[in-house]
Amino acid sequence: MTKHLTIVDPETMDELFAAIKDLRLICDGLSKIAPSLHGNSESVGRHQVKKMITLDELVEYTGYSKKYIYNLTAKALIPHYKPIGNKLFFNIEEIEAWLSKNRVKTLDEIDREVEDYVMKNPFGSKRKR
Repeated sequence: MTKHLTIVDPETMDELFAAIKDLRLICDGLSKIAPSLHGNSESVGRHQVKKMITLDELVEYTGYSKKYIYNLTAKALIPHYKPIGNKLFFNIEEIEAWLSKNRVKTLDEIDREVEDYVMKNPFGSKRKR
């Protein structure tokens, strides 16, 4: 059996080495957070999805400040859990549902509603009083 040697230009080799370095960094980061995910995740395909998140993770996820989130929890305006003392936890599915509340309609949706209303209630019809 004969082996063929492919010559690769130095620029391509640099790109390959950079990609390998990036993969190693990603693997190192995943191995550091893997223990915290145990028992707090569910499988989605081949990936693990965390169910409960901390206050710091919620700050990163939403972009809201810690102070704002603390105010929301104090007023019971955001779903949260306090299993031990003052440490706050949040269920990611509940947070996503909470974030999705009070959706603002697009102008196209409003236009369609107006058109539907006008078609069902012509301007010439008498109003009930």
